[in-house]
Amino acid sequence: MTNGKKDYINSIRRAVNILDLFEANIKYLGITEIARAMNLNKSTVYRIVNTLKKEEILIQDSKSHKYRLGYRVLEIANRMNKNFDHKDIAIEEMKKLRDKTGEAVLLSVYTNIGGVCIEKVETKNAIKLTSKPGHTTPLHSGATGKILLAYAQEEEIEKVLNQKMKSYTENSTTDPKLLREQIKEIKKQGYIISWGEVDKGAIGVGAPVLDKDGNLLYGLSLVGPEQRIKSFGLNKTINMVVKSAKNISKKINLLDIK
Repeated sequence: MTNGKKDYINSIRRAVNILDLFEANIKYLGITEIARAMNLNKSTVYRIVNTLKKEEILIQDSKSHKYRLGYRVLEIANRMNKNFDHKDIAIEEMKKLRDKTGEAVLLSVYTNIGGVCIEKVETKNAIKLTSKPGHTTPLHSGATGKILLAYAQEEEIEKVLNQKMKSYTENSTTDPKLLREQIKEIKKQGYIISWGEVDKGAIGVGAPVLDKDGNLLYGLSLVGPEQRIKSFGLNKTINMVVKSAKNISKKINLLDIK
């Protein structure tokens, strides 16, 4: 809000909401259908739709007189495909998550030497953790490592479980049997909570970023001091991390459509 007035144009918001009505199973929509879905009068909808038609964002069928998405949408999508990459998408979502929670957010990839942080959006709070891009974290301990391990290929999981695992704090997991059980639970619930497994006094929450076939692309994790995250709300934090990971997955998969 600016000077008590809305700092956005309502007609543009309505136009975007109209475009959102065209889902995978909805190809054509008429003015009456749009007006009903938007809870707007037909004259308002007609003016917006007619403008979208003029700009070739919507196309009108000559027989039914209903509307569908126009090829201009594909042109815009193709330009976005050329100008954006996975990191652009991830960082945008990571910043939103950081701003909502106040905590640091990391994007990591699986490697045979551990989870490697490739991007980090730093907390604005005074107390910070030392992890940064390029930092390697163990796969058997902590939210970052465990979320990557849980969604890795089975042979990769076995390699980690069959090697000697270092203990970083009294909460670190070094028992292969226990780790197998934890991996099953992580995949069942779709996230991991780490209680000071690598950094004492820290809580980590991790969720997977997956491709359209359900294969691991990245691990998204949020880390911060235990008291601060508890004060904000642990369940709220978990839900936000999971939602952010799903948003990144969805946007990346849309970007990768050829």
